[in-house]
Amino acid sequence: MCGIVGVIDTVAGHVSPPLLAAMRDAMIHRGPDGEGEYFEGPLGMAMRRLSIIDVEGGRQPFRSRGGDVVAFQNGEIYNHRSLRRDLEARGYPFVSRSDTEVLAHGFACWGAEGLLQRLDGMYALAVLDRASRTLHLARDRFGEKPLYYAQAPGRFAYASSLLVLAALDWVSDEIDAESLDRYLALHYVPGEATIFKAIRRVLPGERLVVPLDDPRPS
Repeated sequence: MCGIVGVIDTVAGHVSPPLLAAMRDAMIHRGPDGEGEYFEGPLGMAMRRLSIIDVEGGRQPFRSRGGDVVAFQNGEIYNHRSLRRDLEARGYPFVSRSDTEVLAHGFACWGAEGLLQRLDGMYALAVLDRASRTLHLARDRFGEKPLYYAQAPGRFAYASSLLVLAALDWVSDEIDAESLDRYLALHYVPGEATIFKAIRRVLPGERLVVPLDDPRPS
């Protein structure tokens, strides 16, 4: 199942490691087999892992050749072997059998849109492009894996869990009355809205781009 989480905080200029660890470990039920984290400037990224592919060598994050791309994911890329063969033929070196390493090299080779067009799988991705200082979030077209986000002036956070974001002190836990009405009528909240006013959902097939220096998603 796995769970991914991350915070951009330009107000403080960095992300507290204990805070990120607490957010990560609040999702231990999603990934009891291990964890990973990455920090750079105002950004902290982390994950809890449920080991499926490359149990021993699949610890995230994975970095591209040259280290300019840092990739985390929750999910599984079904066609990762064929993508790996293509990338190896182009000279990209692999150190694991993990499908997440394919994401790192694939992003470096084809760019965000080129990679997403080639993927067959169920996934929620968080990929840092260090060269452009942008964070990329994406879900598969069917939205099988959850991904939520919240934003405030100078701050942005994402997570596989709604409650992990609601626990942040700068994220309001005010209930959205319209979303509550829809939940009571439909037994779910449609679209990008969630039960919390301050938290949104990345839509199926959607990609968000968040600059590290001005963390407003587009």
